[in-house]
Amino acid sequence: MDELAEANRKSLSARDPSQSSLETLDGLAYVADSYEIWEPFLRESKNETWDKISTIKHGCDLMIDVFIDLQKHQIVPNDHLALFLNKENRGKLILAYAMGRFPRRTKQFARVPYVNFNLKLSLRENPSTRKMAGILKLLDQKTWQYLEFEHLQNQLWKEYPMIEYSSPDFNHLKLHFLTQASPHKELTGIEVEDLLEKLITHILKIELSGKDEFVHEKFVHYKQLYDMVGFLMEYNKHKISHEFKQKHSEDFKRIAVFEEAVGLVSSMILSVFIRLTDAENQQQEKFHHLDLLSDLNQNRAVSRFNQEGDIVGNELKKRFENLPNAKEYLESFLYRIKPTTSRIVLHKDLTKVDDSINKFKQQFKRYYIRIRNLIDENQACDQMFIKTIRNFTYYSANYVFEYEQRWGAMADEFMKEKANEEN
Repeated sequence: MDELAEANRKSLSARDPSQSSLETLDGLAYVADSYEIWEPFLRESKNETWDKISTIKHGCDLMIDVFIDLQKHQIVPNDHLALFLNKENRGKLILAYAMGRFPRRTKQFARVPYVNFNLKLSLRENPSTRKMAGILKLLDQKTWQYLEFEHLQNQLWKEYPMIEYSSPDFNHLKLHFLTQASPHKELTGIEVEDLLEKLITHILKIELSGKDEFVHEKFVHYKQLYDMVGFLMEYNKHKISHEFKQKHSEDFKRIAVFEEAVGLVSSMILSVFIRLTDAENQQQEKFHHLDLLSDLNQNRAVSRFNQEGDIVGNELKKRFENLPNAKEYLESFLYRIKPTTSRIVLHKDLTKVDDSINKFKQQFKRYYIRIRNLIDENQACDQMFIKTIRNFTYYSANYVFEYEQRWGAMADEFMKEKANEEN
């Protein structure tokens, strides 16, 4: 009898850790569902005070910290945690954190979509989410697909719904994309090509003349299109036939220009964001509208349609400098986006700001090489597309320039205060 009891005890002790961890995850599944409770409050956040919103954000931090501690102390083994995240939960926990912890678009910093250039990069590089690195490593490709799609769906349909400046065609395209590209549906090669063709056609038809008012909603459309194309290519590129690639080879060149332009604009906007966050750190005052999900522009792969591969290093420098008016165009953009007056306000360490400008320069060179190639081909059908892309990047540079002008007033005040202190 004693031998049987001892055998049962050993069996139970051997089984307990595993059974206990699974029971823990069963209970914590309800925690991961908390976003469904918070979401209605976040949707109304435009009219809420930041104190109320920060309570929800604090709850998000507590939620993810529980899972981080479970992994850190191996209360739940990695294989069980991976099973929970990738099978039962499908990343809902991460989605709840990403969408609940960081605010929706704000009037104070209107170009938010360009700060979060890529969800996966943002979660991996953002200082606020680095603590999740161990959790993120457990996610498999299918879970990332679910996660990125749900986040994109939120951007397309909840964050920026059928807004005033959206054409019926664009709203129909968004709905078609969300229906077809869902990871719950297994796309055939023909369906992938059909959807990609629709996206390409829409991008190439965009017109942005010099007379257009560069409104926020219209600006957002470019990033939404970039994200839709990027998602489709990221998870379905292998389904695209050689015949389709051959048929659309010229279109792929144009889309590569579009991608590099979006990457350029994102580099400019991120530079402004870095200046704002540096100002926040130096003034030791928390600006809630700056607590955004963003990457650090360290590992971006901007173009998925670049058929010759990314150009880097000396090859990038050489090809850029051999193009007509290359340096002049770069200088004209640098004039608008350089931290001139803001340098007076940001009088401490400017390493991050300077690094963002260097990243911009590299991206500008890639963009200019692509669009210059398109210009040199001199096809009549490309004239409006080229004009639109140029206006898109030029208006974005002016947006940064406007921020610098605002900083000019701050710089004047700063210099006056400094002079008074010295006297």
